[in-house]
Amino acid sequence: MSGISHIIVSSGLGTTPTVEYLVVAGGGGGGSSYSSDYSGAGAGAGGLLNGTISVTTGTKYYANVGGGAGSGGTGTNSDFAGSIVCYGGGYGGSGPGGGPGGSGGSGGGGGGAFGSTASGGSGTPGQGYPGSNKSASAPAAYAQGSGGGAGGPGVQLKIGRAHV
Repeated sequence: MSGISHIIVSSGLGTTPTVEYLVVAGGGGGGSSYSSDYSGAGAGAGGLLNGTISVTTGTKYYANVGGGAGSGGTGTNSDFAGSIVCYGGGYGGSGPGGGPGGSGGSGGGGGGAFGSTASGGSGTPGQGYPGSNKSASAPAAYAQGSGGGAGGPGVQLKIGRAHV
């Protein structure tokens, strides 16, 4: 799920009300797979921001909620009050061609066939972490990169069947 998770308006003891926000952008789409031998990599999560801002009584504040992406797409940005912008998650690299992961709120993982390498996408500082790289020398024959998230970077996935 993407978008504004909650908004709390309070006036407190002062004369300027504040709003507590949590904004999450749409996640990226996983990388495309060619077959069970060439799996796509995981996508990055949408960016995440939270904090408190001062607001003006009687003023309308709008929120745009970003959606998640389909296979190989970048998630849609979310914003609140026109100035708080979270970036959509990066796409996962495709399986057959050794595609890199896309950059975004959190980066997508690198994908590829056995023996190939691909870099993970970068995350946006303060919003998310990078996706992991796909390594040609991984112990598993079809190890793919995974997408980053708000809590940490992606790790290499060991999926598929062994290459003989």
